[in-house]
Amino acid sequence: MQTGNGDYVIDQSNGELYVDGPNNNQIIASIKENGVYKTYWSGTNAGIIKISRSDLFVGTSIFSGTINAVLYNKDNPSETINITDGRFDINGITLNQ
Repeated sequence: MQTGNGDYVIDQSNGELYVDGPNNNQIIASIKENGVYKTYWSGTNAGIIKISRSDLFVGTSIFSGTINAVLYNKDNPSETINITDGRFDINGITLNQ
């Protein structure tokens, strides 16, 4: 299994976080549109997560990178959204506080 910096292919979401373990490459997004929430899942080979920074030391857990992907509406799979040049900076130490 690859860890750290690099490109990760986004795979099919099963709709449940961590059922396949914490290191699965899937996306689940909930988006509010006109007062209604829609849920979008990633499909097979849906895009790429590019990790450009992964600092894992005692007391430090930082991940940074970009996301490019196509997600589909779980209730209407023909409806899709595109994420282009999405950027993230995650501090794993404070993430679950």
